[in-house]
Amino acid sequence: GLNVNLGEALQFLREYDREASNICTRTMMAQWTFATNITDYNRRKM
Repeated sequence: GLNVNLGEALQFLREYDREASNICTRTMMAQWTFATNITDYNRRKM
C-alpha cells in the first residue's frame, strides 16, 4: 500500500542508509584486503 507518513518514510531511509553504508564498508574492506594480500582465505571472505 501507499505510505503517506513522512516520519516513517524518513526513518526507513535513515535505517536503510546506515545498513547500506555498513555493507559497502565491509565489502570494500574485504576487497582491499584481498587485493593487498591475495590468499584463499581472503578470497573466501569476499
